[in-house]
Amino acid sequence: MANAAARFFLKVYDKTGATLRQTIGAEKVISVPTIVRTVSACANDIKIALAFPWDDFGFGASNGIDYGDLVKVYAVTSTYPSGYLVYTGFVTEIEAIYDPTTNHIVVRLFPLDMLLNATLGPAPSYGFSFASNSIKDIWTSLISQINSSAAAAYLTSALDNDALSLTLSYPMSTCLQVITDAFKNLVNRGFAPATTPWYWRIEPNGQVDLHTWNNATADHRFTIGKDVQALDVIASIMNLENQVAIEWTETVQNPGPPPSTYTVKHYNSYEDATSIAAYGRRAAVYNSSSITSASGSDAAGPQVVNSNKEPTVKTILTVNAQYAIEKILPGDTCVVRNMSTGGELLLGTTPMQIMRVEYDGMVAHLHLNDIINNFGTELLKAITAATQ
Repeated sequence: MANAAARFFLKVYDKTGATLRQTIGAEKVISVPTIVRTVSACANDIKIALAFPWDDFGFGASNGIDYGDLVKVYAVTSTYPSGYLVYTGFVTEIEAIYDPTTNHIVVRLFPLDMLLNATLGPAPSYGFSFASNSIKDIWTSLISQINSSAAAAYLTSALDNDALSLTLSYPMSTCLQVITDAFKNLVNRGFAPATTPWYWRIEPNGQVDLHTWNNATADHRFTIGKDVQALDVIASIMNLENQVAIEWTETVQNPGPPPSTYTVKHYNSYEDATSIAAYGRRAAVYNSSSITSASGSDAAGPQVVNSNKEPTVKTILTVNAQYAIEKILPGDTCVVRNMSTGGELLLGTTPMQIMRVEYDGMVAHLHLNDIINNFGTELLKAITAATQ
């Protein structure tokens, strides 16, 4: 039988996060919605209903609730009787509700992640410029700018060094625009997800992580018949591609009269014999203006095939409070134990990547692997910087 659902309490700080304004006990928390976190993306905003009178909840007072206050949400469980931090956000909206049946308020919190989209680059251009910088260097610069702009140390970092050199310029940009584009460069150059998968996330305590997937040793081990409440597994060859034809264009110098150059189209095919034997021939055609040489085609083609030659397995796993579900984050990996042989064949026994976590205090719905397959498809359709 699953443990009881979590109860929640809040700590409300001033806008800098330095001064505690008040602690709101679990008896005042009417409801906390599902908290959704997705790998390499921002967390969701949430609305928390509180049992305070609509006209007497300390609005604007030093010990009350005000716009921009930093709120930390803690879950209290048998595993974490003193509370476990599950969300940090800013008061962005306050709703006062009064009718014959109720008298309470609802506060809407936007996560710490919102700072990415609310912070411009430094003056005078309010943008960013990077010359031969790694993603780690770029993240470090952005975090520093966010904390400086907010005049508070909201974010810390735990960043692996990807050893990838990027030269990028972003006039008049937010930090989120830079991160999104820089991470696409990381993906498109083959560092994620096709060869050495990478991801980023912002933890509830404000720590920004940039890591490779831990595909060797699972971070979490769930058990059928104990903490695994439900699962939905879809194994599919719908997007499987084991033969890829690439059309690329070469610019050739014209030895004769103008124009001085002309273009020649080339076609190369790449395939995986083992996948063809197992699943039949499933071909696709790619046209890429970014490929301008045979070596570029030869670099892209095998990568496309290797990333798409196997069936995709999309899994939604529901884990109950028998497990310490509060500590599960997107970017973690997991395995499922106590499966039959058929289950192992369908789901696999190697660590699976947790791409999305939907947590409500009672259960955590985990989306495994599926989003990264979509990332892979986008990468392979584009075939851009990895071949240059």
